[in-house]
Amino acid sequence: MCKHVAAALYGIGARFDDDPTLFFLLRDIDFKELLKKSVDEKMKSMLKNADAVTGRVMSDVNTLELFGV
Repeated sequence: MCKHVAAALYGIGARFDDDPTLFFLLRDIDFKELLKKSVDEKMKSMLKNADAVTGRVMSDVNTLELFGV
């Protein structure tokens, strides 16, 4: 890679560091709309699973043993 291409890529990277949403602007994607849809989908998923029991919760006995209490 020549120094000119490296300099151009460095400049682009620096711009993305300042504002990562530029990637979406270059792809003609409305970042705010994408974010809103993502949050809405996650919220629906969380509400759907709100009453579900998970195996990832530790019982009190396991917690006491874990800390040697």
